[in-house]
Amino acid sequence: MQIALIDDGIDTSMFKELRLRAVFSVGENGTISELGADERIVTDHGTTCAGIIAKYAPEAEFYVLRIFRGVKLNASCIQLVSALKWCLNAKVPIVHMSIGSSVINDYWEIRQVVARMLRQCQVIVAAHSNRTPYSMPACLSGVLGVKADENLMDNEYVFSGDMSQYTIYASSRHELVTSFGSWFVTQVSNSYAAPTLTAAVHCILSSYDPFSLTSPQIQSLLAKEHWRQRYMKPDFIEDAVIVNPGRFPILKQHLFFKCIGEYVELSGINNSDNNYDVIYLKSRDSFDNEAGVSELERNSGIYGGLLYGGKLPHDNSMFFRSGFFWSENACHEILRMYSAAIPNGYFPVVNIHGCGSRPVDAMCRLRSLFVKEGYQCVCISSYPFSYLYGMEYIPTADSKNAALAYVHHFYDPDLAICYCGESRCHPEENADEYYIDVCLDDDNVYGAVNSCANQSIIPSAFNGKDILSLYNRIVRYFP
Repeated sequence: MQIALIDDGIDTSMFKELRLRAVFSVGENGTISELGADERIVTDHGTTCAGIIAKYAPEAEFYVLRIFRGVKLNASCIQLVSALKWCLNAKVPIVHMSIGSSVINDYWEIRQVVARMLRQCQVIVAAHSNRTPYSMPACLSGVLGVKADENLMDNEYVFSGDMSQYTIYASSRHELVTSFGSWFVTQVSNSYAAPTLTAAVHCILSSYDPFSLTSPQIQSLLAKEHWRQRYMKPDFIEDAVIVNPGRFPILKQHLFFKCIGEYVELSGINNSDNNYDVIYLKSRDSFDNEAGVSELERNSGIYGGLLYGGKLPHDNSMFFRSGFFWSENACHEILRMYSAAIPNGYFPVVNIHGCGSRPVDAMCRLRSLFVKEGYQCVCISSYPFSYLYGMEYIPTADSKNAALAYVHHFYDPDLAICYCGESRCHPEENADEYYIDVCLDDDNVYGAVNSCANQSIIPSAFNGKDILSLYNRIVRYFP
């Protein structure tokens, strides 16, 4: 069974028993070529990871993608995504990464390729960051994210259902013997815990046909029971059809995934082609919803993944055979963990007020500008189905403080943009340098209001120039 190892390379002189299929170098611009004979490996991070995997899975064969060169083990998102795309196209069954990114803006590119890898039943094992709560791809839905537990030894690992999703803890203490006869014990680090799980995955997959199990199914085998998947976000969605019985208006230009079709009923989908995910948006008619869930259950074996747009009265994730399932219930679970109000001053907050979907459109366009300029930006919204646009969804406006606390703890962004619906601006309540209110009004009465009482009218039919002007005012305002 082949494993792609994305790291700083492998020095086979340290562990001569390692089986290498091919070794590649990923350039700074993302180009991939065979590792040159003159390229020296000056660090041992990847070599140690491979040694741990081979200790518990000696039949493993490695494809090596070297993205690190210096002693600081730094690489760009371009290099990481390029290596992942190579794994996608090469269809390597297992991809190991004792690395990752904590830069929020890297989410958009990393998530897309990871979702497509999961769709073709590739298994991705990734170490969580040792410094920050959020890292990619370890925190993406369907990826086996691993943390170290100093109480575990050798090839031990455990599953834990903390917070809103599962976490896999594994041993990072491994006694390794080099080809020179010396031995050493690896330190407690997430980097050296991830190889423990990669070896376990390899041992499981060796008994099955290649690409016959989804990542959630493998997780159930690892846990030795049916493990209820609890995903924070529907990251696994990529090529999807939308079933919209209530004909809810959708801003398709801002969807975080690729929409390949929209239908009013599930029966309208061409079931002969199961190479898609399904997004079912709950209508206001309870009868339609009950019928929709029943039909989803009957056809669960032909979909890649399911996003149920609504809250289910009970857990239906068990019926979905692939295991890739998400509903709004996950949002309620997250916010219960952060019920305390957030103090002022964590990070700048831009509140967007207005009617209908216009504030959501403005939020997406503002976010694009912030991301383009390198600001780490998160959107928070209670607008129905706003998770379709890559936003942090809150069930009601009353959940805003809990959502801000969650975003601060998990992402620590440069700023957040919040949906406030039709509520009017009250600058005297937000008289703080960390808040600014933007009001979109059909009568052009309201504009951007902050504690200094500066205003900037945003017309009803605002265009790109209006949004750019607003963006510039926000950047100038915050210290």
